[in-house]
Amino acid sequence: MKKRKSNFRPLLVKEIVYHYLTSPLGLIFACLFFLVSTWLFFQDFFLINQASLKPLFNLIPFLFLFFLPAITMNLFAEEKKSGTWEILLTLPIKERSVVISKFLAAFIFTSLVIGLTFPLVITLRFLGHPDWGVLLSSYLGGLFLAASYLALGLFLSSLTDNNIVAFLTTVFFLLINFFSGQEVVLSRLPGLIAQIISFLSLTFHYQFFTQGNILISSLIFYLSWIILFVWLTIVSLKSRDY
Repeated sequence: MKKRKSNFRPLLVKEIVYHYLTSPLGLIFACLFFLVSTWLFFQDFFLINQASLKPLFNLIPFLFLFFLPAITMNLFAEEKKSGTWEILLTLPIKERSVVISKFLAAFIFTSLVIGLTFPLVITLRFLGHPDWGVLLSSYLGGLFLAASYLALGLFLSSLTDNNIVAFLTTVFFLLINFFSGQEVVLSRLPGLIAQIISFLSLTFHYQFFTQGNILISSLIFYLSWIILFVWLTIVSLKSRDY
């Protein structure tokens, strides 16, 4: 049996360049996110004469529900469908390197897209008086939320060779997780069960960041979520190889 190598850097560069920076889907996602964020920013400015990025950060969990599954649905499903995955398996490359490079490429691209809102931050500096602590923690929360969405989408994409199935299943599970953190659901549950379900909700922890609170428990939760689903993806692919 051929010993598989890491080859991490070339894989990461390939994923970023060919799957995102030169991909129509990646460019569409970037343009739509920038347009939505700009519209939300200037809508409040012209309607109520208030410059703020809060409407954007409040909407990010919902926007990511549909944007990020569209990114992750092709990470493995398309390669399996086209047959390039079998070719990749013949190369001396570790599954771990493939999975981590795909995840990091998706995360780096998403971070760059979020970074497109930086001109709005500069505009906010001149039009208003932003709370920089809340603004920075909101960006940090958005990055952790995006990474968590991507990790789940990565895992679900590894389970199928149909990108539509990968997209729909990711949206489905993210919707369940999204609503499990909403007060309209939690208020109808017994106290202890509501606390457990809310703690497992990604958006529940995200709300603390948008309020300027960076909790150790939320950081640990996000990191555990990301590591868990990246690890499950590696296990899933290894189990199919043998």
